[in-house]
Amino acid sequence: ICKAMGENASIRVLDLSWNGFADDGAAAMGNALRHNSTLKELDLSHNRITKKGAFALSKGLAVNDALRVLKIGFNPFESDGTMALLKAMRNNAKSAMEELHLNNITVGKGVIEFLDEYMKHNPNFQITLGVSPTDRREAM
Repeated sequence: ICKAMGENASIRVLDLSWNGFADDGAAAMGNALRHNSTLKELDLSHNRITKKGAFALSKGLAVNDALRVLKIGFNPFESDGTMALLKAMRNNAKSAMEELHLNNITVGKGVIEFLDEYMKHNPNFQITLGVSPTDRREAM
């Protein structure tokens, strides 16, 4: 799917949630995003992606200029993986990203501070960051 997506000019929305493709799948998707200019919405939630996979995916986000919505919640990549994704978006001057869904991702204070700063420069950017009360205390 990822190889075909890199070459496909017609897919606009792709839901790959609950496929369990983990870090190898995230790496393949990161590579596909480097070459795809038509995909607007991607759902990779519930896929067992760790920080290794998030780092690989961020390489695609660093150059992609089409993706507007990324749903990647319920994956265990925590703060390090989240920061890799956010920094890739920030450093990509051509990024079209409008929404990032990080439901049930444990993040620390550094991520919250980074998001606050990012959103000052991108006021229309929307993020869904659902954390449990315990996680929220750690993040503050």
